[in-house]
Amino acid sequence: MTAFSYIRKYSTTIRHNMSDYKWMIEAKRLLGMKIHEIPGAKDHAEIIKLFADAGHPEIKHEDAPWCAAFVGAVLHRSAITPSGSLMARSYCKWAEKLDAPVYGAICVKVRSGAPHDSPLGHVGFCLDFDKDHIIMIGGNQGDSVSIGSFKRSEFVAYRFPYATTKHLPVAEPHLDAKEATKEA
Repeated sequence: MTAFSYIRKYSTTIRHNMSDYKWMIEAKRLLGMKIHEIPGAKDHAEIIKLFADAGHPEIKHEDAPWCAAFVGAVLHRSAITPSGSLMARSYCKWAEKLDAPVYGAICVKVRSGAPHDSPLGHVGFCLDFDKDHIIMIGGNQGDSVSIGSFKRSEFVAYRFPYATTKHLPVAEPHLDAKEATKEA
């Protein structure tokens, strides 16, 4: 099975579990809405709403990078104060630091091709992981809210919204490293 078919299969079987974290329930709800950029001059109203809910109502067009707006809006809608920034790397110092990914964690990676110390990055919520890859729900992944597979070596921070919340175990099935050979 390729990473693409795994992600496609995984994205169609995501369930809203009542014991799930409230931010993951919201991220999965937005994934189900099939939010994507609209080519041309028109803007997707939900993407503009993400900017507003992340604390940036001044952004009126989806041409600005919006992965941090997605994370910020999901947190805000879950009654959690986000970083307040539209920079993905702003989550590197936000909330509880983790040494490794866990389900529901906010994962920050360098932008593809950029050096590790670059201020440019990407941010999303961890769905699953193995020793080589992390599967995230994120905004502005392929110009949409989607599930993506990323090389674990590209990640620079793992953060968790609450220092007092018990981390839930990762849901089955776990990603097989042999299946994840292509970035989404």
